[in-house]
Amino acid sequence: MAGRADRIDLLAAQWEAAPNRRPLAARDVGLTLDRARGREGYALFHLLAAAAILEADAAFPLKLALIRDLDAARAFENVYERDWTLDRVLEAIGALDGSREAGAPEERLVHLPRIKRALKETLAALAAGGGAGGAGGDRTEALRRAAGYAIAGGAFWVEREMRRLGLW
Repeated sequence: MAGRADRIDLLAAQWEAAPNRRPLAARDVGLTLDRARGREGYALFHLLAAAAILEADAAFPLKLALIRDLDAARAFENVYERDWTLDRVLEAIGALDGSREAGAPEERLVHLPRIKRALKETLAALAAGGGAGGAGGDRTEALRRAAGYAIAGGAFWVEREMRRLGLW
């Protein structure tokens, strides 16, 4: 599997090299091993949601600021574990009352409920490895499906970070 891991690392690095992106680790989007240990579903949701935001057509600092605001409000956890609705997320970051500008990164928040629903349906297959065909294999496609197709190349980054966290 080392060859596959190397391919995933390369594809993740290519995704990070796209305009308005930077190399990031899970910790840069608020996910540490301490928060992820024993909570694989939550960790995967957090990374998939971050990847969806990072794929927005906006300046990198705006995307990272939104991710950090969501993390500070514990929105990722509350959506995944406490069934927060989208309006509750927007309220928590000040986007519901108009005190925060809503740009392309905030528009990607519409995918949070889709990611949560799709992820719960495919989590077992992902944990089992999801296959290994092609450059990214079936797991990459399963990650896209788990994100409700809200991400593209970010699936490689998510897989790499799950492996780096020791969850896969």
